[in-house]
Amino acid sequence: IIVWKGQGANIALSSIHPEITKFIQKEGPENITAELHAFLGGEDYSLLGTCPPDVLESLKSIPELYSIGKVIESSDILFQGKKLQGFDHFYSK
Repeated sequence: IIVWKGQGANIALSSIHPEITKFIQKEGPENITAELHAFLGGEDYSLLGTCPPDVLESLKSIPELYSIGKVIESSDILFQGKKLQGFDHFYSK
């Protein structure tokens, strides 16, 4: 997830592809859910975008289009409402 400075996101995954759930049940650590794995996994092969809430309603009829969260007025990245530290590709010490 890339957000503008001063903005964040609240990712609220409510459904995960069955193959991810199956993989986590078979191969994943016991303390991770399929949703958290998808959030932290890094194997992103989907296109993400943002739109105003009123536009989202008109897009819901598009197959394979899912709402996964909201842009928020904070620099935090939240997963299901909880602050997590993800991987930052641009971080340098």
